[in-house]
Amino acid sequence: SRTHVLRPSKQGSQLLPEAALPPSFGIDEPTGRVFTTSQRADGSTVAKLSVLDKRGRLHPVERFVIPSDITADPQRRAALWDDVYVLTNPSDNDSQGSAYVFERRHGLWRLRQKLIAADGNAADHFGSAVSVHGDTIVISAFNADQPQSNPDCFSPDSGAVYIFKRRHGVWIEEQKLDPLPDPEPSCATNFGDRLFFSGKVLLVMDFRPDNFESYYGWHVFERQFGRYEPIAYQLRGVDHFTPQSFEMQRSTLFEGNARNGCCYEIGSVRVWDLTPD
Repeated sequence: SRTHVLRPSKQGSQLLPEAALPPSFGIDEPTGRVFTTSQRADGSTVAKLSVLDKRGRLHPVERFVIPSDITADPQRRAALWDDVYVLTNPSDNDSQGSAYVFERRHGLWRLRQKLIAADGNAADHFGSAVSVHGDTIVISAFNADQPQSNPDCFSPDSGAVYIFKRRHGVWIEEQKLDPLPDPEPSCATNFGDRLFFSGKVLLVMDFRPDNFESYYGWHVFERQFGRYEPIAYQLRGVDHFTPQSFEMQRSTLFEGNARNGCCYEIGSVRVWDLTPD
């Protein structure tokens, strides 16, 4: 991998007050639309799809209202791929968590299915991160019970990731991914705190506390013969750069931090190219 540091550009950006920022947003890769969700006074949530003009301004082109009884969680996450929209509720059912799949047919968005982990338990937080690509949905539960490969780890809540595939119009859980064996003496925690999915390659982030530092790492999985197999684990954060935001486009990973190491007044973005060895 190679690393770059980018400096922010004022062109094409819109400054918004912190209160106006949507709780979840992203880009629909097939169409380039930007999707956001925001909560209304009555408790319902509005999902809005917009296009970006040449001046960097967003223009809404489509929206639909999600009922308030399934969107009460402020930690909800959302993902969009063409005509499939997924909204999670990690606090559902004593924080076991759930996710709701909406599909657009004949121009109308309708709730298609509710997803839960087959082996889910209270406090798993299923839905802590979500991504969708084609007929595959990936959802993490960063607090799910998993055995640790390190005997010195006292907490079994290291996290898990679930793969759902659409078969004949129905979304079915097909695989569960566990953290890779610990390459470091520290313990894996929050496996699935962030994830990025390109269809063939899946990146899953975890945190590893080590004395007074909190390191993070990326687990790399690749689809082989219909299943996702572990490829590598890469530890990051060794130079006090702890990312606050992430985005992945195809094989390029962007990590952003408003404070850059010792120079807190300067923000930075790192770019990683995912390339084979």
